[in-house]
Amino acid sequence: MRKFLIALLYLSFFITNTFAQCSTFGVAKFSFSPANGCSVPKTIFFTDQSLLPDTWLWDFGDGSTSTAQNPIHTFTSVGDFTVKLTVVNTTYGCTSFITKVVSISAPNADFTATKTFGCGPLTTTFNDSSTGASQWDWDFGDGNTSTAQNPTHIYSSPGTYNVKLIITASNGCTSTKTRSNYIQVIGPDTKFSANTTSGNKPLTVNFSNETTASSPIVGWLWNFGDGNTSTSQNPTHTYTSAGNYTVSLK
Repeated sequence: MRKFLIALLYLSFFITNTFAQCSTFGVAKFSFSPANGCSVPKTIFFTDQSLLPDTWLWDFGDGSTSTAQNPIHTFTSVGDFTVKLTVVNTTYGCTSFITKVVSISAPNADFTATKTFGCGPLTTTFNDSSTGASQWDWDFGDGNTSTAQNPTHIYSSPGTYNVKLIITASNGCTSTKTRSNYIQVIGPDTKFSANTTSGNKPLTVNFSNETTASSPIVGWLWNFGDGNTSTSQNPTHTYTSAGNYTVSLK
C-alpha cells in the first residue's frame, strides 16, 4: 500500500510538472512577411517564434507542407490560405499548434465607358470590369472624382481627358488603370458676360458672347429669362419689370 501511494504521488508530480512545462515549452507561435501578397506568384517568409520545440510541421493551406523551422513558401494562386504550424517538444511530450491566414490577392483594374466622343455637355457612364476590387477611386481628368463602382459623369467643357481608376482589394492591394485621351468632347465652350447685372428698371444690358470653339459658330440662341429671346451674337436687351432673371446662351 505504501509503495502504491508513493507511485501515485510520483505520477501526480510527473503529470503536474509536465503540464507546467508544456504551458511554457513548445507553445506554437509564428510570424510572416510580407503581411499580404498583391501578386502571384508570391513568396512569403515564415519565422518560427515558438519556445523550445524540436520538431515543426507547417501546413500552408494550399496542399504544401514543410518541416523546416523557418520555411520560405511561394503561393501560386490567389485566395485566403489558413497556415497551420504544429510544434512538438519531445522532451516533455508537449504538442501545440496555431493558425493564421495569409491573404494573396492580385486585383486588376479595368473599365470602359458608354460614350467616349461627342458634343458637350457629354454624359457618359463608366463600367467597372475590374477583378478583386472592394473600393474604387476614379479621376475623370477634368478635376472631378468619384468612389462609385459604376459612376456617371458629365463633361461640360470641350477637351480631351485622361481617365484613371484605382481599385483596392480587401487586403489593401491596389491596381491602377489609366486610359489616355479616352474622352473627347467637341463643340463650343459656351461663355458670355454682361456690362451690368443689376439696376433700376428699365435696365438695358449689353451681352457679349465669349464662346470659344474649334470650328466656326453658326448660330446663337439667347434666353433672357423674362420670356424674350435673341439670335444675335452680342445682343442688347432691356428689362422692363423688376425681378431676378436667369440668362442662358445656347
